[in-house]
Amino acid sequence: TAQSMTIKVGNINLNDFNLQYDDEKLGIKSKVTLGQLRISIDELNLEKMRFRASNFSLSKSNLTYKQTKPFETNSDTTSTGPLPYFEVDDFHFNDVNLRYESLPGQQLAQIKLGDFKFELEEADLKNRTIELGRLALHNSDIRYISSAIPIEVDIDTSNSKPITFEWPDWKVKVDEIDLLKNQIEFKQGKMQDSVGVFNPNHLLFHNLTINAEDISLENEEAKLQLNTFSFTERSGFQLQNLTLDLIVNQKELSLSKFVLNTKNSGLQGNAQMTYPSLEQLLNAPEKANLAINIPKFHLSAKDAFVFQSTLEENTYLKALSDKIIDGKLKVSGTLAEMTFENTALNWGKSTSLLINGSVKNITQI
Repeated sequence: TAQSMTIKVGNINLNDFNLQYDDEKLGIKSKVTLGQLRISIDELNLEKMRFRASNFSLSKSNLTYKQTKPFETNSDTTSTGPLPYFEVDDFHFNDVNLRYESLPGQQLAQIKLGDFKFELEEADLKNRTIELGRLALHNSDIRYISSAIPIEVDIDTSNSKPITFEWPDWKVKVDEIDLLKNQIEFKQGKMQDSVGVFNPNHLLFHNLTINAEDISLENEEAKLQLNTFSFTERSGFQLQNLTLDLIVNQKELSLSKFVLNTKNSGLQGNAQMTYPSLEQLLNAPEKANLAINIPKFHLSAKDAFVFQSTLEENTYLKALSDKIIDGKLKVSGTLAEMTFENTALNWGKSTSLLINGSVKNITQI
């Protein structure tokens, strides 16, 4: 009987290594300039598709890929081999530049990684399990630009088929995600941007910072602890901070420790929603029980002007934006009947509204 080939690889150390590949037939032009590559492989089993490494680090390197012709399609995409298993104790990219360009697709992606690292404790695709320790991305620049005209998709709102929902059959666990002082740009289509106006086809986030912990998806339950989320968008909109604890399962959605601050507005509080199932929530949200408690908020219409500049031409909204709306909100019940308790709205120092009572069929008002 034939025996499988065993490959043993220990440490790989490469310095100042250059590689260039040109394929005129397939339209591929690629170039790799490695400053320093360090790999420590603990296990490499091609038969069982198991890969374990204690270290994978790349620094001061440039990788470019250019596609000048359309990809050749291959109808046979089936695979009969085992699904791979990965472990990487320390994955680290420092001062690495990646560039992808497709002339047929009119696409350009550029990634400048200042400092990118993660700990991949387990990626078992066969058993659908992914466990990450810490993932960090600092001082990096990610850009995606497409000159192709966006395709408009018509949504058939007359379709009355019920919405179905199934939880992903995966186990995912992430100890921490730490993004600090990054810039991300997404641009699609050819357009002329207006200063100070939000454009969903051209998003540019400056100083994007996110810190999240205890992220998990398992046994039909998702959890997230968001400690920090902030950025400044090219339109001028500023998210100064967003924090929250979120738990979603088959019966309940819980939002606690919620704090949101923009350049002009802010609120804090918590919310809870209960329902027979997520599928029923999607098809009949009016039957869900809701409890919202926001002990403090202040809102300014100026934040809305960034997303819809024509609102500023409205005389009433323009006057409304001259003063801050602040107050508190406490509401419970369903969309069919909601109860407001000790809810207060203030516009400036001389206009106030106190609300106590119930409202039925609020969606039909």
